Amino acid sequence: MSDRMWARQRFITQGCIERGRLKASAESESKVILYRAPLGYGKSVQVAFEAGTQGREEGGVAYINTRSYPGSGEITDSLLAALILYQIKGREPWSVIQSNDDIIESLRDTLCNAKNPIKICIDGIGEAEHGVGLVENLICETPNNVKFYIAPSNAGALARLSMMAGVVTYGAHDLVFTEEEVCELPGMHSAKAKNVIEATGGWPALVGLMCHTSNPNLPAATWPETRSYFRNNLLNALPNNTRDFICKAAMLEEISVACYDYVYKTEEAHKEIPFINENYTLFTPTESSRECMVMHPVLREYLRGLFDSIQRERRSYVLKRVAFWHWRRGEYLHSINAAQEASDHSWARAVSDSIILDVALRQGEIEVLRTWFEKVPVRTIKKIASLSISYAWILYFSQQARQAEKILASSTESCSRGLDNLDEKGWRKLVDAVGKATQDQFAQSQTLCQQWIDTFGERNMVGKGAALTCQAYIASSDRRFEDLEQLLHRGAVANQSSNQHYAFVWLKTAELQAEIFKGDIAHAMSILLEANKTAEKMGVSKTFLNKMLGSLELQILHEKSPSLISYESAEESFNFALNYGVTDILWGCTQTFSSFLYQQGLRDRAMAILEQTRIAACERDLPRLNMLAKIQLAEFTLINDEELEPPILPDESELTFLPNQNQAIRARIALVNSMYRLRLGKQFGVAEKYAKKALQSASAISDARTKIAAQYCQALAIFGLGSSKLAKRTIIDADQLTEHLSCYFTRDWIKEALMSFSPIARDLFDTLPESAETNATKDLEVRKEEADARPKLTNTQSTITIKQISLLKCVSSGMTNKEIAERLLITEDTVKWHLKKIFSELKVTNRVQAVSEARLRGLL
Repeated sequence: MSDRMWARQRFITQGCIERGRLKASAESESKVILYRAPLGYGKSVQVAFEAGTQGREEGGVAYINTRSYPGSGEITDSLLAALILYQIKGREPWSVIQSNDDIIESLRDTLCNAKNPIKICIDGIGEAEHGVGLVENLICETPNNVKFYIAPSNAGALARLSMMAGVVTYGAHDLVFTEEEVCELPGMHSAKAKNVIEATGGWPALVGLMCHTSNPNLPAATWPETRSYFRNNLLNALPNNTRDFICKAAMLEEISVACYDYVYKTEEAHKEIPFINENYTLFTPTESSRECMVMHPVLREYLRGLFDSIQRERRSYVLKRVAFWHWRRGEYLHSINAAQEASDHSWARAVSDSIILDVALRQGEIEVLRTWFEKVPVRTIKKIASLSISYAWILYFSQQARQAEKILASSTESCSRGLDNLDEKGWRKLVDAVGKATQDQFAQSQTLCQQWIDTFGERNMVGKGAALTCQAYIASSDRRFEDLEQLLHRGAVANQSSNQHYAFVWLKTAELQAEIFKGDIAHAMSILLEANKTAEKMGVSKTFLNKMLGSLELQILHEKSPSLISYESAEESFNFALNYGVTDILWGCTQTFSSFLYQQGLRDRAMAILEQTRIAACERDLPRLNMLAKIQLAEFTLINDEELEPPILPDESELTFLPNQNQAIRARIALVNSMYRLRLGKQFGVAEKYAKKALQSASAISDARTKIAAQYCQALAIFGLGSSKLAKRTIIDADQLTEHLSCYFTRDWIKEALMSFSPIARDLFDTLPESAETNATKDLEVRKEEADARPKLTNTQSTITIKQISLLKCVSSGMTNKEIAERLLITEDTVKWHLKKIFSELKVTNRVQAVSEARLRGLL
């Protein structure tokens, strides 16, 4: 019997990966590791891996698999004890054993007196009550060097263990695969692993099935392998009434006793739900309430399909009852989802004004409502003002402005129901005001939003949050950063007081976008992390949040290093922005994706992405987006083409946008013109003039990335004019700014571009001294974890310059004044002058104190 068990152990682990985070070494202080999860989560695999083969010959491991017992009637405490004792001690104890009681006592003595570590790995315990009692007694009586690894046969087995000290339980949420673990499987890479996790939810059995199915692109619930697995391994193990119950429960949005009994007119849920949780753990409590349950989405889809095949004629009726249940409880999004699945458009007439406006404007469920509205007859929408206003809002944020304007206009028609009540709170005017911003009509939107706040702000806090958020976004787009700070504060107060989830996401978007415009990538990343934490606390829906913040994270990570992003993530963010992003969001994703593709050698694809954005800009009447795409196309063409044709750039007379938006475009036009003159190799004076113009425009709006690119162009032009030292100083200034803000891609991109078409570029870059911060950066990397853990103090009031921070980094690496001067291409007297200023600002008297204080302030 023991040999059969070890043969099973070897078979179970074949082709499986070891997951270190679930091994005993991850819980070195634990006495017992329990694996509790539904079928197919790899509990048996984990226990088998813990047993392994090492130590078996030395008597250090016992592996018990109850499936190798000869029959359920033979399972006794004495048999379990005999198996463990035999695997640990071999034949030695049996010469003195006279009875079953002797076996158990001999095992207890052996374990209690053990000096070396012993593992007891048990798979399937719980089917026999005698075995459970023995195991619990052994756990309580044996020393800590005897450890237990147990996969109970059902969730309710060994319940008392969960209350004991030293017991660690791994549940379904721990046993699901991560992307990193899926990558370890044969033939997997990061992009494919992400698709596997999205399709299966990380359920190990489904991950395995996906690796072998011939239809991996279809929904997981439709794979023949999945259907067979659920039918033969799950449903066949359930009692008939339980099988019927979970099929019906799959039709619910959330599973609860009250909801099930209402929908199906029964009184059985209070018995079935605990029974299923105790024996099969197929339901998981929701984050909002432990009384409400959900099941794995793949299992749910499979069971819903089974319900349809058996009771198709009842499907619509059941879903309508589900919708009405959630309606009565004020859970309107669930109600809309169920009604949508029931294809019940008559619900649109019953939707109250407050409900639809709340879901659309406060919760921001744009994608869900867009699908729902598309199934509702247009004549119905036009007859009800709240539907017209909400649908117009959805269309504006889906970049369908022309249709939005028509729908919004229909809300004012005499046949439209309920407009007077809605106009008292200004909903229609709010949608019109904010809608203008989605179309890049910022000046008009700014005026309308302010008028709305003055008129309706005190009686409609949800709307006020939306209007202030819109103004904040406009300030961010126009690089009015001081105004933005005030609007961020006012918008946050209004949004928090009204629990405005959708506006919260857009307000954080405005804040993050501002940092990206500034080029302060390091600060942008810290804001992004904080935004996700705050959203978690507020309970903001992750569907829109993850996609919007993901589009900004893409830009941040790409600027830090293109190696941090993948083709798939860039394409996903671009597609989202193309459907739901306003001009700045879409342009940020377009610029990032196209630059990533170009650098990867996919130049035709990069050009196609820019053309796709330009076409969308023309269709949607977004001239600024069109202009930005043209400039980027001109830059790519300049670098790529062998012919020295002048770049096709917009004329500055076409700049009719907000003042600082115009400045940003002027800077980019001047930069491309400078690059073109540098490529000609003759007009260095003209190139320097254009670079200076780009530098001035970028500096005026704090655009560090364009400033860095302009400095590189200016340095090469100056070098071509014969001023080598000044050129090198300019490059060092650009590098210091790059290091300070972490905008490395911009620096590397312009450097590679210049070297690709200018013969003298390499002469300049090869003669530069070693990076001014190389040693300091290495030193910082050594202390990275320590620095991350240390609280950073604000340095917003500091007058220390970026050059002085670079000098401090050199000081922190132990360089002398002479070495610093050589590195930064300045005189020793200049170094001393800067140190004096630094000491005065930091209120210190020597270099050691200066470095220490700078670190405390977050300057290093």
